[in-house]
Amino acid sequence: MAAALDTRSLLIEATVKELVKTGAAVLRVSVIAQEVGISEASVYHFFKNKLDLVESAHIESYRRSHLEMVVPFQAAVDLSETNEDFRRAIKKLFAMVHSPERYAIRAVRIQALGAAVTSERLRKALIDINGEVQNRVTEVIKSGQKLGWVNPNSDARSLAYWINGVIMGRVFIEMDPEWGDTSQWDEISVNAVLRAFN
Repeated sequence: MAAALDTRSLLIEATVKELVKTGAAVLRVSVIAQEVGISEASVYHFFKNKLDLVESAHIESYRRSHLEMVVPFQAAVDLSETNEDFRRAIKKLFAMVHSPERYAIRAVRIQALGAAVTSERLRKALIDINGEVQNRVTEVIKSGQKLGWVNPNSDARSLAYWINGVIMGRVFIEMDPEWGDTSQWDEISVNAVLRAFN
């Protein structure tokens, strides 16, 4: 059973990597199978069809990318002793999420969100992931409110979802090869988030 789970995980991981390179429309199951070292027919032992494989990869990458963001944020905020520490934690989070290396992660998230428009299974999974992750961010914001670091009149849940929207919005400039230097966008977005806390 462990080998089956490992193979399934390897297929999902290979699919996530391929989604970053090609997108779902041109993704080939044969390439995924070859990457994992199994026959294409064996893929269908783990997944009903290509759509099942792609959706499973979208769900896993979406969950993972959000948790990679929120766990260090929670830890940094938990260690904050002052409002200045809290603000530094926010800036550090944004420096991490704005790094060019995370573009592929944001792009796959956008693919997943787009695919969720027509897939009930994917839509439900992403709603659950968003709920789980944003509840954690909401709790961090509520902690900041109790400590006087975040405006107590702000709706913490709305603020949590809005911050995620700011992070995802960076894809707009990253898609444009003519954009060039993104530092001004990065500065505006982190300053907007910090102002929203006041």
